[in-house]
Amino acid sequence: MKFITGFIAALAVLAAGGLIYMYSGAYDVAASNPHSPILHWVLVTARDRSIAARADQVGPPPPPSPNSIKEGFGHFDEMCVACHGAPGVERGEVGKGLNPKPPDLSRLSKGTDPRQLFWVIKNGIRMTGMPSFGATHNDRII
Repeated sequence: MKFITGFIAALAVLAAGGLIYMYSGAYDVAASNPHSPILHWVLVTARDRSIAARADQVGPPPPPSPNSIKEGFGHFDEMCVACHGAPGVERGEVGKGLNPKPPDLSRLSKGTDPRQLFWVIKNGIRMTGMPSFGATHNDRII
């Protein structure tokens, strides 16, 4: 019983300390400063595991047609290049100021499961600047 009481007391102290730290304003939320290595690892691991766990639920993206490829290039140019850049095109001002930096999709797409890319484009990623296009586009266009 003493162990459980001590464990609950330790959790309460940690929670109180976390709240004090949060309300003190000591944590720097500026996008111009990188995350600490531990927080970076936690966020990247949570992101990657979350995407991997949910991508199978979406299923494979629909096969492209010549028309959807042409339309996709137009959408990519309009909505993605500013942050991600493209081969021969550097990121725009918004993309350069984001933290975490948007990935280079020409490199990322070569080693990533297409279902995961499809899931990210459809659902977005919170607190990264990556919007969800599922509400504004159908699956054939995403």
